[in-house]
Amino acid sequence: MVIIRRVEDAFKDMRNPFDTVPEEKAGDREFIFQKRYERISEHNDIFGLLREYQVRIDAVVPGASLQAPVTSLFNARTEVASAIELLLSLDRGRGEDREEYQEQHRILFGSWSDRDMFGKSLLSDLNEIRANLVPILTKTSARKLI
Repeated sequence: MVIIRRVEDAFKDMRNPFDTVPEEKAGDREFIFQKRYERISEHNDIFGLLREYQVRIDAVVPGASLQAPVTSLFNARTEVASAIELLLSLDRGRGEDREEYQEQHRILFGSWSDRDMFGKSLLSDLNEIRANLVPILTKTSARKLI
């Protein structure tokens, strides 16, 4: 269960709408996107552990139903990284699509409010994993996995 909390915290960090920009970087439009990439990279180990635990649980407890929500979380992480690229491209003037800009902005910068549909989807996946882990964790033999 700890890894699920860490994954949730990782997404909240990656999508945090607030950043500090050093004074010397104030005019550098790409700086904020570079920081976002760094945030994603900082959490590589957490996502590695998530996949490892998923494989272990699937091996010991067939039918644990973790494949779909875990895959969805990895896909969401990719969407966040893609949003950085698309926003950077749109910011450079390669695209004039205001709706696309807003959609990518919603993916990258999460408010975690009721209006944050991407965040709600993440929380749904995390809660599905938690719900599937509770019965597994009650079994003594599976406790060593996590």
